[in-house]
Amino acid sequence: MRLLWTDIETSDLTPDDSELLEISMIITDTNLVRLAQYTAIVHHDYIPRMPGVVFEMHQKSGLLSDILDSTKSISMNRIEDGLVELFDGYEDKLIMAGNTVGFDLNFLRHPNIFGAVISENVSHQVLDVSSLELYRRIVENDHMGMEKYPKEKGHRSLKDVEESIAEYKYLTNRFNSAFYKS
Repeated sequence: MRLLWTDIETSDLTPDDSELLEISMIITDTNLVRLAQYTAIVHHDYIPRMPGVVFEMHQKSGLLSDILDSTKSISMNRIEDGLVELFDGYEDKLIMAGNTVGFDLNFLRHPNIFGAVISENVSHQVLDVSSLELYRRIVENDHMGMEKYPKEKGHRSLKDVEESIAEYKYLTNRFNSAFYKS
């Protein structure tokens, strides 16, 4: 089994009404050993329409200037080629993993985004770290003594993917030590 740790940055929440701005994926085994990585910024000739709060978030992170810079960004076609290359050689479908990763999977599976490439290579199953965090909040009333994992919330896809992997390690280590005490 291989995990496809994923994060995307978009101009809004629905693929019909918004644009993909940035994508990062890290493939790991179940021990979280990195096997491959892909990151790309989608080139735009203009700043896509987006809600004010999203505009401010992407402006603060530097993403808006990067999508306009042709030395830092590439076309959707080149990104699709990069994903095909990333997925090449994996017989089984990859399990998408990350925080609120259902959003990423649904967005990327959209026919106007990377529908066929994602559907052919990525399972319908997901490993959602945000669900583990929700579980942590539910059971912390039982005095497990678990602190919330500190996040930077930088809204850049590679950093967010790396943060999801770190949070997953943190939560699973805490759960294991709480549930499997000798």
